[in-house]
Amino acid sequence: MCHKDIMREKRDNIQEDVADSLHNAEFDISDQNSTDYKASKRIYDRRKMVAKIGQLHSPEEAWQRLNIRNKNNWLKAAIRYAAIVVLCLLTGAIGNQLMMKETEAETQFTTFTSPKGQISSLTLFDGTHIVLNSQSSVTYSNKYNNKERFIELSGEAFFDVAKNKALPFKLVAEGSEVTVLGTQFNVKAYPNDTYTETVLVEGKVAFKHGVKNDFLKPNQMIQVDRRTGTLLKREVNAKVYTSWMKGKTYFNDQKLEDVLTCLERWFEVEIIYEQDKTREYRFTGFVDKTKSLRYNLFLIKQTNKIDYIQNENQIIIMKK
Repeated sequence: MCHKDIMREKRDNIQEDVADSLHNAEFDISDQNSTDYKASKRIYDRRKMVAKIGQLHSPEEAWQRLNIRNKNNWLKAAIRYAAIVVLCLLTGAIGNQLMMKETEAETQFTTFTSPKGQISSLTLFDGTHIVLNSQSSVTYSNKYNNKERFIELSGEAFFDVAKNKALPFKLVAEGSEVTVLGTQFNVKAYPNDTYTETVLVEGKVAFKHGVKNDFLKPNQMIQVDRRTGTLLKREVNAKVYTSWMKGKTYFNDQKLEDVLTCLERWFEVEIIYEQDKTREYRFTGFVDKTKSLRYNLFLIKQTNKIDYIQNENQIIIMKK
């Protein structure tokens, strides 16, 4: 054997040793039934799917860029394995980003608002019907009727809840929580009010405020004094507390301030008190949204020792 042949044989042996070391260090694919071989083959066979993620180059184009036309088979094999590892890492990284984005998008909230001076209504995915009084809003997530039936209220609303024993309906309003399976009830919880009222029309509801729990039957009301946390439960005529949906709100020996606040919300005006003590005057009667502001103020004036001056959108209340 000539000297050149001997050198060529030694060089080939060195390349085979290097290739063997790479195979033994990273993969064992000598056996086509081995776990490493099957895993590598599955990844490689799915290279077209991986290439689409994140608008990567096609695997053929990527391979052409990586293939530097080296005649050494061991180097080509090493690059091929490295490419598979890189694609796996890219798949994992992009997959994690997609999962993070999906998690972030999992909970999205929708708020429906009834503008000042209007009464609005909506029907939720489960068939629950809600009527909102002026300046009221409800907020719910995209999980509603899937993993939960949870609503947050600001203002006043009437709820006709679709029945679903497997998924109770929960309403939160100014620290109070109402849980029902399917019933009709009214909640008044404006942020600037000092109280929250829950009135049951039909069915049964569980009521909770802080550590206090109670149940309501039809024509019962729970009133919460937010300043003291005191709960007052009593019998009422539920129709009186839901008549606002037809434009009328009834008051029974209530503060004049409560009555005039109702007019503020309906007629988009500002009430100013010349003397603070007039806020505490008592009023029994009703106000009618279907009538004019002047008509309602005239009724209040006749039953109380007050007078008023209207200056565009401002109503100044004074002692008569």
